[in-house]
Amino acid sequence: MVANSSLEGSGEDLKSLYNVEAAFKYTSRNGLARALRTFQENSDVTLDHVVLVTGFPPKLFNIEDDNNSLPVKGKSLYFQDLQILILTMKGPIHEFLSLKIHDLFRDKITRMGCWDDLKAIGGATQSLGNVGKEPDQSWGPISTRYTTLVLEVGVSESLRAVDADAQRWIKNGRSVTQVVTVKVYPHKREIIFAIWQGEPGRQAKKDKEIHIEMNGGQLSVRKARQLGLSFKEIFERQPKPGTNEGDVNFSARELGIIAQQVWRQMALYDMISDE
Repeated sequence: MVANSSLEGSGEDLKSLYNVEAAFKYTSRNGLARALRTFQENSDVTLDHVVLVTGFPPKLFNIEDDNNSLPVKGKSLYFQDLQILILTMKGPIHEFLSLKIHDLFRDKITRMGCWDDLKAIGGATQSLGNVGKEPDQSWGPISTRYTTLVLEVGVSESLRAVDADAQRWIKNGRSVTQVVTVKVYPHKREIIFAIWQGEPGRQAKKDKEIHIEMNGGQLSVRKARQLGLSFKEIFERQPKPGTNEGDVNFSARELGIIAQQVWRQMALYDMISDE
């Protein structure tokens, strides 16, 4: 699976991979802002929407200033060599799920007594070689300036795109060794949770995944029953003996509760029908 801009192919390949709904050619910041506002006014505000911008100048994609040159708020992915910006305008379901995963992870680390040893970096854009990438959430040791763990959520994007993003973080990132991915299928009751791990040579491997579905009012779990994150890879140290520190495990039951909360939110927005 592709993991850097030199292997991404053309803009048409990216459109297909990320389920792009609209494409714009950059002429000016104000012109792009007007085009995106018009697009948003005619879009369902409850869903994610993915647009592609060609000819976006590298000098305007500034990681240090939190991308103040971008005319609308969104999750950005920028291919410097291609001068292509992919912007995901996140809907409430995307934001809700991202927060729920963050809160579950924080609670587990807090119970271990080492939350103060970790810093939550959030969605700050990071450089991955010739690609600028914004995660949904990210974390790293408090004593460092970098990220070791990333969360990627996909709603409108294809599962292939979510997987490609996970691989990109591990293959091209300087420090990321684990990625949590969540793929939501917005018009049915199915969510796929997965863990990607780094391997020697900065290769990426999907470790385990849990498929959670609601069928006939019954929760169905396929694949693994638990997802685990390495404590050592998150904190870059071993757990302290005689403490609660250890690997972070997410059970199918815990993720099932989050899935049900997501589906209730979807029902409120009439994205799926109640059974």
